[in-house]
Amino acid sequence: MLLFALNARAWVYPEHRDITLLESRGGPRAVLSAGGRWIYFSRGDDSLWKTPTDGGEETQVLPPRSLNMDFTFTVAASGIYYASPSDPTAHTVPVTLYRFADG
Repeated sequence: MLLFALNARAWVYPEHRDITLLESRGGPRAVLSAGGRWIYFSRGDDSLWKTPTDGGEETQVLPPRSLNMDFTFTVAASGIYYASPSDPTAHTVPVTLYRFADG
């Protein structure tokens, strides 16, 4: 399966099927889950969403202003690692794990 994002839209190309445009109001980053069942994408308000690769409803995973920037996340088998908003007093950017098991 191939996934690519451009201009706030994501396309998925499953093996032996036609390419599909996944309409969304997403941001610049879309990531395929380890099992290939979900596409995770950010939005301009720094929230994180997911949608099934075979089509269906978008579901919010993280609320607005959860991400430090809309491209600062990655998906692993155990969950989603993301950079949280920066802490101006400590001059740090915390990395947080959203565990699928805690869901």
